[in-house]
Amino acid sequence: MDAEALDKLIDDALAYKSKRTKKREIGRYWPSEIKKCLRQSYLDYHGSVEVGELDLKTAGIFQSAIATQDKLVELIRNYVKDELKLENAVEAETEIKVDIGDGCYLSGRGDLLLLFPNDETLVEIKSVGWPKKLETLNEDHRYQLIPYLKYYGYEKGLFCYIDRGTLQHKSYTQYWDEKIWNECVWRIKEKNHYIKNKEYPPPEAMLTNSMKKQCDWCPWIEICADDWEKYGIESGA
Repeated sequence: MDAEALDKLIDDALAYKSKRTKKREIGRYWPSEIKKCLRQSYLDYHGSVEVGELDLKTAGIFQSAIATQDKLVELIRNYVKDELKLENAVEAETEIKVDIGDGCYLSGRGDLLLLFPNDETLVEIKSVGWPKKLETLNEDHRYQLIPYLKYYGYEKGLFCYIDRGTLQHKSYTQYWDEKIWNECVWRIKEKNHYIKNKEYPPPEAMLTNSMKKQCDWCPWIEICADDWEKYGIESGA
């Protein structure tokens, strides 16, 4: 095998890993999509499977994030077992399902659950591409942790931001917040209304300044742009 063949093999593996093989189940939503643009969520369910596949750059970032998370969990698990002498005190990928009514539920996998004596801690791991990103908690991420706190009945949980290149890290506390939970429920039910009834929603991210960054990574951007003129959005905005 030559260098070019190896590069192609890696690209093919990334493409295979990111391939969507089936349509999503309507009514089942992930905590990570609570703050996602309405239109992107709609197209995730009703758009072409092929068009919705991740490009290689995005797939690479996604896989490197998973690898970083797995490495951190492994480091903590080994330390807790070998040095703290605690067996089965570290769990990862714990499944949750939270029924929010109207035929909708939130389904996900918790990144890290620390089960120390008299101290259970839920941790959401977020990998970043450069250390400067460690300095601020992303407000949208709060909406991803709240459903897990609801499921476990915990008063608080933690975020751990970690740099993929250096493993430099910083943690933040998230307390249970009824207001955020109510907004989570409202947003998921709103998404479900559009998706279930096949009503094409407005391009929320393009119409909301705080969400526009989502468009940079959206696989549906070209399809979405077809009716921007109706909303007063200039092409290429």
